[in-house]
Amino acid sequence: MQFHTDESKLEQAAKGKIDWLILDVPCTGTGTIRRNPDIKLKFSVEWLRYYQRTQEEIVQQALKYLKRSGRLVYITCSILKEENEEQVDHFAKRFGLRVVEDRVLALLP
Repeated sequence: MQFHTDESKLEQAAKGKIDWLILDVPCTGTGTIRRNPDIKLKFSVEWLRYYQRTQEEIVQQALKYLKRSGRLVYITCSILKEENEEQVDHFAKRFGLRVVEDRVLALLP
């Protein structure tokens, strides 16, 4: 048996219908520094900015599928405010989102 999927039809069918989106986005990985100490040697502002742009692109694309009353959970393995609290504030302003809980669950390495 052969299956054929038309992604555009699937995408169209899902737009605006998702109740919950859980986005575990790529990041600098600074929260894994204990297991990966070489991260501190690789870190640069350019690297951080790259991930911030990537995170924003992912959120923007994913929001197409979220219901108006839907919930978005944004996750990184970073300990940097630039990738967490500041990004959430930016997304809320840019995309007209409302932060439901005014706190961040931050688990330190």
